[in-house]
Amino acid sequence: MARHVEPTAVFLNRVAGDYWDQIRELVEQWADAYPADAKSDLVGRLRSPDIRQWSSAFWELYLHETFRRSGYEVRVHPTVPQSARQPDFLVTSTEAEFYVEAKCIFGKSTDGEDARLRGVFDAINRMTSPNFFVDLHIGRVGPWAPSTKGLKAEVETWLSGLDPDKIDPTDLLSSTGERYRWVRDGWELEFRPMPIRADARGRANHRPLGMWSSGEARQVNDEAPLRDALKDKGSAYGKLDRPLLLALNMNTGFDRSFETMNALYGTAMVVFKQADPEGAYNSRSQNGYFGYPGAWRHPHIAGVLIGPNIAPEIAATIAPTLWVHPSATESVPSLDIWHQAALDGGQVETVLAQKQPRELLELVPDWPSGEPFPKD
Repeated sequence: MARHVEPTAVFLNRVAGDYWDQIRELVEQWADAYPADAKSDLVGRLRSPDIRQWSSAFWELYLHETFRRSGYEVRVHPTVPQSARQPDFLVTSTEAEFYVEAKCIFGKSTDGEDARLRGVFDAINRMTSPNFFVDLHIGRVGPWAPSTKGLKAEVETWLSGLDPDKIDPTDLLSSTGERYRWVRDGWELEFRPMPIRADARGRANHRPLGMWSSGEARQVNDEAPLRDALKDKGSAYGKLDRPLLLALNMNTGFDRSFETMNALYGTAMVVFKQADPEGAYNSRSQNGYFGYPGAWRHPHIAGVLIGPNIAPEIAATIAPTLWVHPSATESVPSLDIWHQAALDGGQVETVLAQKQPRELLELVPDWPSGEPFPKD
């Protein structure tokens, strides 16, 4: 299993098993089909310990493969008029030609506070704890990374002094059960023991972290980074001779359709009239990247393709959505494996993909088959 701070490239290189062999083979096959003049850069980023480099490279590889299999010719980093910058792809067929600019959008979980937490999680999972899992309650996250060596040693010592047969599992939910509080340098952590059943105790390579929870709810909102990406990538090349498709993979682990809708078509709101309190109606503000009826903006962008955190292991089943510009100068065709969303009379209507991604990618229905982490 991947460690919480382990880079994807490192994890895929070390993890064993048929399940992961299928994923490695798929990535290698796709890379083999990538244009030779751009392959070394792509492979270098796929080998990078930086999760942002790896994710961006895989997203570009995925896009190239799906365009290629859909019958398009794909040129990497084409030159464009009036700009020294180069988009990621020029995609062409007998019916259409358009540029594609790809980007991954990362949520807060890759930085700062959550990165420090992942270091704590990994330290706990390196503990020797043959008789217990632990339930970790996170009261407060400190302003910098703690000494995980000291934390690991203290919690190990506490657990080693407990008798698993004398710990009542129902104490986990009570306020009086066995606890170990760790308070240092702005950190407040509370550990609760979870006895392993008697016949499973004493096993090697046991990962003690069973559950964790936070005492403070945090809002997840990716609308701001999405708007930033649209502003940066949408205006990067000046006036283009072909339509532009922005392809953004939302590496956040959540469905971001609502934020996407707000960022493109304007923030959803309810309009009230003081003279008619019961006549409220749904509307949208005029802050959408595409503009609003009568004043559409950025018509050179035919649409925005949103990938819902597409990664190798789910590439066969999860489909991107093409969000169509309501008044684009020129449209781009939608692949059979894309859902399509468009503004219709103030409401966003979605048409589902015609084909499963696995069909285009020629993968069996249960790919990748088997268990990623079999119990034996």
